[in-house]
Amino acid sequence: MKGMVVKMSESAFAGVREDLREWRKSLSGQLLMRFIICLAIFFLLIGLIQYFSLKRALYSNVEQTLESALVASGNNIAQWFTTQPAPAEFRWADLPEGMALALYNKDGSLQAVAYANGMEEADILFASPPPFDPAQAAVDVRPLYLHDQRGDEHMVLSRAVGTDQLAVMHMLTAGAKDADWVRGFVLISTPLNDAKLILYQNYTGYVLSAWIVLIFSIIVTYFAVRQPLSPLTTISETARQVARGHYHARISEAEPTTTEIDQLRKSLNQMMEQIETALIAENHAREKMSRFIGDASHELKTPLTSIRGYLEILRRGHVDQEALAEALRAMSLETERLIRLTEALLTLNQITVYAPTQRADLGVTIMDVLEDSMPLIASLLGERKLNLNGEPLAKDSENPALHIRFPLRRDEMKQVLYNLVSNAIQYTEMEGLIEITAAEQNDETVFAVRDNGLGIAAEDLPFVFDRFFRGDRSRRRKSGQGAGLGLSIVAEITRIRGGNISVESEVGKGSTFILRFRQKAVH
Repeated sequence: MKGMVVKMSESAFAGVREDLREWRKSLSGQLLMRFIICLAIFFLLIGLIQYFSLKRALYSNVEQTLESALVASGNNIAQWFTTQPAPAEFRWADLPEGMALALYNKDGSLQAVAYANGMEEADILFASPPPFDPAQAAVDVRPLYLHDQRGDEHMVLSRAVGTDQLAVMHMLTAGAKDADWVRGFVLISTPLNDAKLILYQNYTGYVLSAWIVLIFSIIVTYFAVRQPLSPLTTISETARQVARGHYHARISEAEPTTTEIDQLRKSLNQMMEQIETALIAENHAREKMSRFIGDASHELKTPLTSIRGYLEILRRGHVDQEALAEALRAMSLETERLIRLTEALLTLNQITVYAPTQRADLGVTIMDVLEDSMPLIASLLGERKLNLNGEPLAKDSENPALHIRFPLRRDEMKQVLYNLVSNAIQYTEMEGLIEITAAEQNDETVFAVRDNGLGIAAEDLPFVFDRFFRGDRSRRRKSGQGAGLGLSIVAEITRIRGGNISVESEVGKGSTFILRFRQKAVH
């Protein structure tokens, strides 16, 4: 039982440690840690500036106190060097508390030491010879620092004593240390305990205040940072959902946030919409490609299977002339069908890849392609009638519709005219009517082909421009019917030339295919 409790405690501690590690890696954790570091550096700099400024002020005050004590004792010091030699050690009631004073002869020997009442002899700093050169210390002017036997630090000043009693202390220069007017040197000291106590109290008070402010700032900043950064958590969670395949996920707009995060949210939502749209388009394209490959395989397999069957028959031999002729005729038809299918596929590829970059020769009329197209159309037309804007279509006609320009190349116009008319012929009974319409309406150029044939079922209309599509439910399959690529070629040509194609149809009444181009696209 005890071991289980220990394991549970270790597991809980490990979990807390892992959460803390994750928090440190988070944006809020990084911002808070940087804030703490900056704040700590700020407090450290302010503390150092305050400490050294206060120390300089306190030590300067101590130095001024020593200078004042020397000035006040100047006459007595001069007399001790001359008329009233002082004993080796004595207590001086007029010396301020804590101070000590030493007189050194010019040769560096100690003449006398005076210290304030209450000082212990063990505290005395001065001895013979002196711990430093009094003459050099007088030249440097700056105070020196010595430690007594108990380790307390003292500030010491050294000044020269002259022969002139009215000017006891003089500022020495480097070349005047051995001047005749120098009788000796006086050193005065005072402990720095009070100054250091003030520094220590100020230091501890500042550190305590800094810690309180730092902890309070951390708490306030933590809660202050959480709110503005909380939308980033939502953004991160949404991104993880998208990474898991939920491409419909979007970042909520419910939470108020900063301008930058709001712009990030909008940009990410827009990006995810584009990704979702692209994926849908890719899946659709993949499905179309799969269907295209399957249909193409079927279309290629059917004539090849037929040809192989006839070849098997011929290979066995003993075939009469009539059967041989029939087999050769059938193989020829299937071969022609394969050639047309291959040519249609190549045409689609050329239109998709090359046509968009070839725009210099756009702008063609029906008249420009009629001479090349009419023999092919006439071979399929039979007893059906073919009109252009209500008049019979003929190359010697004065119909103005023959001269309306469309934003197509010559070979593209031939494809459009032949494929739409042959499609109408294929599904129109003999003695039926096929009507071509060419017109300029508002800012559009319109080309339409209408027949009064079988029509297209409503459920087939969305698919009529798909490759290899044939609406066998509403249009009967006939011998020699195409592979379902003609309308796809027309739709692709229309798309790359900036137009749009549509179809209107009703079963039993016929169909109308309409191409519309903006006139500004016509050159």
